[in-house]
Amino acid sequence: MKLRRAAGRTPLARRGQTLREVAEQLIATTVRDLTHSTRRNDEMAYRLHIYPTLGSRPINSISVMDVQSWYNELREKTSDRTKQPLSDSTVHNTGVTLSKTFDFALRLGLIATNPYSHIIKARTRRKRRPFLTMPQVRRIGELMDEHEPNGLILRFAAFTGLRSGEQAALRIGDVTTMMGAVASRVSVSKQRQNHADAETKTEAGVRHPPLSGPLKQELEDYLATHPHRHDPTAPLWPGRQPGTKGHPAGLDYDRPFDIASLKRYYFKPVLKRLGLEDFSWHDLRHFYATTLVHSRRYSDKQVQEWMGHASYAFTLDRYGHAPEEDIISMPFDDIYARSNVTPMERRAV
Repeated sequence: MKLRRAAGRTPLARRGQTLREVAEQLIATTVRDLTHSTRRNDEMAYRLHIYPTLGSRPINSISVMDVQSWYNELREKTSDRTKQPLSDSTVHNTGVTLSKTFDFALRLGLIATNPYSHIIKARTRRKRRPFLTMPQVRRIGELMDEHEPNGLILRFAAFTGLRSGEQAALRIGDVTTMMGAVASRVSVSKQRQNHADAETKTEAGVRHPPLSGPLKQELEDYLATHPHRHDPTAPLWPGRQPGTKGHPAGLDYDRPFDIASLKRYYFKPVLKRLGLEDFSWHDLRHFYATTLVHSRRYSDKQVQEWMGHASYAFTLDRYGHAPEEDIISMPFDDIYARSNVTPMERRAV
């Protein structure tokens, strides 16, 4: 059996490309396939943690021992922002970014093996994720109802499981039928990244999570006041004029919806008022998925498709954590009771 030719004998390997050069080639190759957040996280990993130590080294000269030393130092590193040791997730994700770079070099014939795959890594335990309860979701929504339509936007996230970018990219046609009435399902096909529509995070394609009866009714009330309700291509949620935080007159349906601003100026302050600072907007997606899983009223395939995952195993592993208390096992039509929703005031448009 012929042995594979050593990487050092290939024309590309003899050029002695640095790790930074290989990483830049990888970024250019995958730029269209990665989400904006993944590209941003990779860029930060390279700039802050990889390039300073390994960036200028010829990639075919980096040994397992070199990578082990780099990894050990990374675990002892302190964040410039928090002044605390890097989190386990940051260490893990930075290692994944470096490993992707070595894998790319391996495919190009620049190295014979991925040194990151041979180092000894710390055993990490996933922390138990806090679980938003139904009373907490209701109360958060009630407080966000003080600034319409923020309460509806929050309930929409909690009862459809959409990611932030997916919700920000919604158009009126995604929740209505051709006749203009609110449909029984929302059509999820895009997400909003860096102020532009892009493909969804996963390759699940268009998915159609259901809209519960009360949520559908609240959407109908909301759309009755929407100035572009007859345009299926119009954004579903309004933007806001600069400097009008909290003022109803500041809503602007011709400006793009900024979900990051909603989280910063409305959602986070509400969490602080309720003493729930440990939670984030993404926990609404966890609330949705965990409720689906533990209600045992929906098939594995339904839950997987509504979440937009490639497999149910991933859904269960990532979102199947049990809540601290027994979850109310009933359909969303029941737990999303109309009596718990503050009626939206109709305004002339």
